[in-house]
Amino acid sequence: MVVSLSVPPDAESLLVPGYRLDRYELLCPIGTGGMASVWVARLRGKHGFEKLVAIKTILPRYARDPRFQQMFLDEARIASRIDHPNVAQILDLGDHHGVLFLVMEWIEGDALWKLARAVHDTGVTFPPGIALRIVADVCAGLHAAHELRDRDGRQLGIVHRDVSPHNILIGDQGVAKMIDFGIAKALDRIGGETESGSFKGKVKYMAPEQALSPRTTDRRADLWAVGAVLYFLISGRTPYGSDNDIATLARLATGQPPLPLPPHIPKVVRSLVQRALAWNADDRFATADELRQAIEDAMREIRLTATSADVAAFFLMHLADHVDARKKAVALALRSAERSRVVGLSPTIDDSSDSFRLMRGGASAAAQASDTLPNEPISGRNSQSSLTLGNAATMTTSPVTSVAIKRRLLLGGLALAAVIPLVIMVSSMAFRGAPAASAAGSASASPAVQPATSSTAVVRASASAVQTAPPAPPETSAAPVEPPATTERRRTPVTRTASPAPRASATNRDSAAKGAAPHRSEYGF
Repeated sequence: MVVSLSVPPDAESLLVPGYRLDRYELLCPIGTGGMASVWVARLRGKHGFEKLVAIKTILPRYARDPRFQQMFLDEARIASRIDHPNVAQILDLGDHHGVLFLVMEWIEGDALWKLARAVHDTGVTFPPGIALRIVADVCAGLHAAHELRDRDGRQLGIVHRDVSPHNILIGDQGVAKMIDFGIAKALDRIGGETESGSFKGKVKYMAPEQALSPRTTDRRADLWAVGAVLYFLISGRTPYGSDNDIATLARLATGQPPLPLPPHIPKVVRSLVQRALAWNADDRFATADELRQAIEDAMREIRLTATSADVAAFFLMHLADHVDARKKAVALALRSAERSRVVGLSPTIDDSSDSFRLMRGGASAAAQASDTLPNEPISGRNSQSSLTLGNAATMTTSPVTSVAIKRRLLLGGLALAAVIPLVIMVSSMAFRGAPAASAAGSASASPAVQPATSSTAVVRASASAVQTAPPAPPETSAAPVEPPATTERRRTPVTRTASPAPRASATNRDSAAKGAAPHRSEYGF
């Protein structure tokens, strides 16, 4: 069964710095990949508690596709079960105003492929000891995923299917972590499997059986991908690297082995890479743990043992500037969010369309006030797309008022809406009552005067509460007009009868004869 969630038409503009996805406050975007975007966000709790997390959301162009929605939900369900230090932890899954989001642990670091590119750009080779340590950690995380079982003890048969340097994060503590189980294969996966004629994953790190017969893949396809990653790190090229994916697939289909590794690579390392990249899955290592153990043995044999501390030092040697730039961007976003919170401009919104329009305006304001950093790719889902360290947008002000301010405005508007009709009614009666009272005192056939009723008493009380009314414009007639009665002078109420109609005063007759407009108040009465 594939789910289908309602997504607001302007979901893209909702995601701006300061916007809250449930209890998570977005700080700044850190990347956009093939199908998702990633933000650094803040979880704030009581007594000053706060924690940085990574928020992953589906890109708007895919957000309405039920297949992508289900793929997203499958990733959350599968990855959240894996509890291992070499797998990025899934903390939460949410749906806020139709926006699906995945909450992951925040890792101070970057993707392995970015580290490899920085090393190769300097013209030096990737140290074999560091490469073996990273790949051994990856094997440990993959083995935990491959061995995952359900509550009944049944093995779930999870296959990552997208093991690549793009989906391996290296933290500043030197620990490698697997991410992105979005296309992972599992027995209880709800979303549809690979359709006929298509495949999932990056071709340059894809096992032959995954490319040629995707439905037959098992955990050994991930081991081939691990061998391809190690091959890339120590040689600077992929096993069947070509100019395009079609050429790579053609070489995979031939069954020919990859080109030999450089001779300076120790023989024991070349042997284990060759076995991991065997075209026939039965000739490879049986499990990721077996491959990890072979790597550990090779490191001891060639005396190139490396620790997580060694990996961290090597990582900072080549990517320190990039890591510092990201930390500054996050710190800047935190300061901006704190200023907004202090001045009461927390950009929370509700379900109303007006609020959505306000948030849409806030997106452009945040972009104009952003502190742009270099666009450096850090991760991605396919060979053409990658996560980028985007604009570290900050919001010094927000177009969306806080809940308290909006509540005050609403109450003020309601009070004003209640007072205005009362002012209009009292003003109209005062303007009409003044000529009528004058005519009643001078005409001989004036209507009978009745005692004051309870309704007239209410009108007098309302008039006393308002105290002032807009003055009537002067008559165009030259005849003097008696001024309206003040609040100190008690005016005798006059009741109008249906018949006979009251006779007009001489003043009004003279005004009509001269073509003057009939008397009207400034509200049109």
